[in-house]
Amino acid sequence: MFQFSYLPYFPTAIDKKINRIHIFNFATLKDQYIDNIQIRNRIQQLCEMYVDSNGEPSNQIAIAVIDDNYSFRPLSKEQIEDLHNYVLDIGENRRLKPAIFAAFFTFSVKLFEFADSNEVG
Repeated sequence: MFQFSYLPYFPTAIDKKINRIHIFNFATLKDQYIDNIQIRNRIQQLCEMYVDSNGEPSNQIAIAVIDDNYSFRPLSKEQIEDLHNYVLDIGENRRLKPAIFAAFFTFSVKLFEFADSNEVG
């Protein structure tokens, strides 16, 4: 089982590390931060459900990682709560107007598996 946390339609490109958290734009930085190609491709498939106004896959999805969990193994309840709180702080510190931040802020955690558990090394 794997898990990733993300913010769809995040209004700005981001690559920010603060303490235990790292938030980065998936479209532009996925190859740099997600080494495992099977995991990267599966996350890509899941992210493609978010589209822009032209019906193309959105390039505004931010991935949120805590405690250097780039293997995307499931997080503990405490890690998810901490991650959520860090993301809120980053949004507020980016000085986005509250209405704009609220309109774009959706923090989601998605579990996923592969059909064949031997597919990922």
